[in-house]
Amino acid sequence: MRDAEAFSEKSFFLRAFRGQIVGLALHRNSDLSHDSLSVLARAVEALALEGARVLILCDAEAARLATDALRRFSPQITPCALGAWSAPAEALGAHGALQELWRGLRRLLVLDLEQGAPAGDYFARLGRFVGALRLKRLLLCDADATLPGAVGDVGFVNLGRLEQMAEEPGARQPLLRAIHAMLCGGVDAVSLCCVADIEAELFTYQGHGVFFSPRHYCQVRALGINDYAEVERLVRRGEREGYLMPRPMSHLLALFTDGVGAFVAGRNLAGVAGLLCEPYADQGAAEVISIYALTRYKGEGIGGRLLTQLAEQGRAAGLRALFASTQSSGVLAFFQRNGFVEVPTDALPAAKWRDYDPQRRKSAHCVWMDLDAPGGE
Repeated sequence: MRDAEAFSEKSFFLRAFRGQIVGLALHRNSDLSHDSLSVLARAVEALALEGARVLILCDAEAARLATDALRRFSPQITPCALGAWSAPAEALGAHGALQELWRGLRRLLVLDLEQGAPAGDYFARLGRFVGALRLKRLLLCDADATLPGAVGDVGFVNLGRLEQMAEEPGARQPLLRAIHAMLCGGVDAVSLCCVADIEAELFTYQGHGVFFSPRHYCQVRALGINDYAEVERLVRRGEREGYLMPRPMSHLLALFTDGVGAFVAGRNLAGVAGLLCEPYADQGAAEVISIYALTRYKGEGIGGRLLTQLAEQGRAAGLRALFASTQSSGVLAFFQRNGFVEVPTDALPAAKWRDYDPQRRKSAHCVWMDLDAPGGE
């Protein structure tokens, strides 16, 4: 990725964190090397300068090392406060501790959750504490950010699968049970990643690590006006990568008004698709346009979920069919797996081919779905 594009992507995510509390969890097995802690400090500084509040929840060793690193590597932010938490997490409201925590969390707060606690109790206290706070999201940093049993190359785990994994014997049970307590306590998402990958997880579309959510990690819904800027960035990315053909602004506007998005953790856009209806209104059909999902989510079924949502949207609008064309045999197979059938080019509405390159038309794969047919259910 070019520097300007990387900067734009990081800036977008930083703006999304403005005014939010970003939770990080560090412990003695988090890889607290000099290089990793310099990455941590750089990410924390960027968040704090953008207006986010950063809460770092540590065991005793990690609290000491993280505080030293932040003071050394992050000169632009006020030296962090090192706090110790002695009240039980369950007593946050009853003892006024939540208000005390909020007063202390202006830019950055490092809390030692082990002080006054039994040895080896860090993960249990972390789970209770984060659940009681109901943080929206936590990054739990561990030297080993892989997890057998997670779905896909990056890894996604819902609550049901997590419950099974937490009961399986192994050294990671305390960590998994802590994540389970967080999700049951109302946390929307927990990311398990290495300290060195914090910036990639926080500030890029690609992300890095294992993603835990109490429900299916991906929710598909109609796009709203607040999504438009992120949708345009995602479409332009797809065009740069060669997955999408450059489209006129009229198609992008159609995507805004008749499009759907796949959102991870309720807010991060992972994929888009739209319907172009106006040119084919007299035939009761619509063209599927700009269907694209980030490569991080390849093989996770996001494309199929987008098509399902478009089909439901088409039926609700009284459409009789959806169609699409592609130059890719792989994309053709994707549509066929999701209920579309290949048809000749002349089976598509004539308006589709108006001003269309004749050579590209000859090599196009065309697909069709009847919305009232069994395959369109």
